[in-house]
Amino acid sequence: MEEWTKRVIKEFWAQGDLERLHGLPVGPGRDRSTANVPLGQQFFIKVLANISAIFVFPGLSAARPSGSGPSLYM
Repeated sequence: MEEWTKRVIKEFWAQGDLERLHGLPVGPGRDRSTANVPLGQQFFIKVLANISAIFVFPGLSAARPSGSGPSLYM
């Protein structure tokens, strides 16, 4: 696992620990007992990074011909 991934996961799990401590529902990806790191990385890339790119580069989605390349909602 890459160093940046370890740091992010450590922070997510600490947040989940605090949520559990305060009787709150533990958010997705923040429960160290059920975490699936590779699946979380896929979610980040497919959804969050893709959406961010659309806002940063608004012409990007218009420049891509329909049906080519990855879809936002795979």
